Amino acid sequence: YLHGSFTLGIVPNILFSGYYYPKKTEDNLDMELSLQALQMQIFEPYVKDYCSDFSGSIAGNIAIKGSVKQPKLSGVLDVNAKKIRVNYLNTVYNFSQEITIKNNSFDFDKVVVYDINHNKAVVTGKVYHDNFKNFQLDFDIHTQKFMCLNTAEINNNLYYGKAFVSGIINISGYTDNILIEAKVKTESATSNDKSDKINVLAKAEMTKFYIPLTSSGELSENGFITFVKKDSSVSIKNNYKVQLGGLTLNLDLDATPDAEIQLIFDQSVGDIIKTRGNGNIKLNIDTKGEFKMYGNYVITSGDYLFTLKNLINKKFEIENGSTIKWTGSPYKADLNLNAIYKARALLSPFFPDPVTNTSQINLKKRYPVDLKLLMTGGLMSPDINFNIGIPTVDVSTRQRVLGYIDNDAEMNRQVFSLLILNSFVTPYQLVGANTASSTTPSASSTASSVAGSNTSELLSNQLSNMLSNISKDFDVGVNYRKGDAITKDEAALALSTQLFNDKLSIDGNVGVNNNNQSTNNIVGDVNIDYKLTDDGKVRVKAFNKTNDIVNQVISTGPYTQGVGAFYREEFDTIGELYRRYLNRIKKGKKKDKNP
Repeated sequence: YLHGSFTLGIVPNILFSGYYYPKKTEDNLDMELSLQALQMQIFEPYVKDYCSDFSGSIAGNIAIKGSVKQPKLSGVLDVNAKKIRVNYLNTVYNFSQEITIKNNSFDFDKVVVYDINHNKAVVTGKVYHDNFKNFQLDFDIHTQKFMCLNTAEINNNLYYGKAFVSGIINISGYTDNILIEAKVKTESATSNDKSDKINVLAKAEMTKFYIPLTSSGELSENGFITFVKKDSSVSIKNNYKVQLGGLTLNLDLDATPDAEIQLIFDQSVGDIIKTRGNGNIKLNIDTKGEFKMYGNYVITSGDYLFTLKNLINKKFEIENGSTIKWTGSPYKADLNLNAIYKARALLSPFFPDPVTNTSQINLKKRYPVDLKLLMTGGLMSPDINFNIGIPTVDVSTRQRVLGYIDNDAEMNRQVFSLLILNSFVTPYQLVGANTASSTTPSASSTASSVAGSNTSELLSNQLSNMLSNISKDFDVGVNYRKGDAITKDEAALALSTQLFNDKLSIDGNVGVNNNNQSTNNIVGDVNIDYKLTDDGKVRVKAFNKTNDIVNQVISTGPYTQGVGAFYREEFDTIGELYRRYLNRIKKGKKKDKNP
């Protein structure tokens, strides 16, 4: 008969009592074990490769039968896990629930696990073992805006980021060969901890997923074949064992605009494609660590910081409908991106003789220019083409300007002039014309402004990145363009944020330029978008937009305001949409009959 306890300090936390029959070879144990506030850190050495930072306690009663060599346990444990870190995901969870102990298994029945934002996942499953060896997992996890990734590049140089998902995750296999399969969609998340006083204006934290396209590595050589003389005898011992264990990940991800994907070409200069959009993406990692991606991703918004030899540093806004398609390697994606760089430039190089100018343009004024970039082909070596649009001038002026840019050579010449000099240059067709008019900057003044123009924009982009990193709640952008002998300096401050759990979106900018001919040259654009429903199908929008005055006769003022509402439905066929509405009508009638 045994009766005793183990203590931590002076407090007994493991009590035992019962019988041991030494003359029996089987069923020689009949013990009762009582755990009282046993600290969870005691289990950390056994699962340190997978979990760490244990904090919490365990209480409960366990019956021990069987033999010393093969004990049989049964009972119920009340686990209060205040903190457990999953190493591979670098995520921290907590739960307080009962766990049932059976012979050769630990049963988890609808255990509610919370992440650091107090969003939950419901876990059901078992941990099997063979006499406390060969542990095997089988879990089904249902998540709702649950944090499933919180890594940095130092944790995983293949991919990293912070991810919130809703869906189903299955974890199975032996602990040295785990299979994770998931069918989830990306979400944004806010804290749901009712014990905290949450600011109602808090911005939901979005999913951000980073794929670095450049990384350092090590090159080494292993010799598995040894050449010997033909007449010698050698005893060969093969000590090399192929390791087939590890982690296999099969992730079926429905990407939504709540997630931002960044393709990082060069982190140091900010050469990054940032996108938000929709698509189904499959990510696979095998036991050898080989990373594969499949799927078509349709971009709804994003930007690309185009850099060239640290001389050009221009931010292009990616147009809705652009696509990225993966067919295996994440570094061999197929791109089809349309992006626009918003510039302002004088049109005077296309009008060498102001006296005969019959257009209604002002040769001393910068006009909005859309510099369009088309990026196609492979991700690491894409084909890049350009186009130019002048949206706010009259049709005759537009046709005249674009008529001079009628071949690839002239297009590239004007594009790089806009990127480097922030202005057009005299087209080759007009080189012999009178280009020395008072409205055209001299060669020396143009050359002297190159460094200032590009330096100011480079600093503006870097300053925007720094300001946006200060706060997670606001995206801040600064843009400054230096003037010249003809035009004035331009400055703009852009601000965007999302409030009320991402229901209210506000973005706008204020700036100073010389486009308005009034004495008040401060302009501002503001867009407000509010979701009336959680799914965003019904929205209200309001805006204030600055008019770029082309012709004072048709202008109604410096600003245009508007407000409106819209409803959106997505469907593949008209029949599908019809059946969807028909089902809603039927459900509504049933509710009316059975109030």
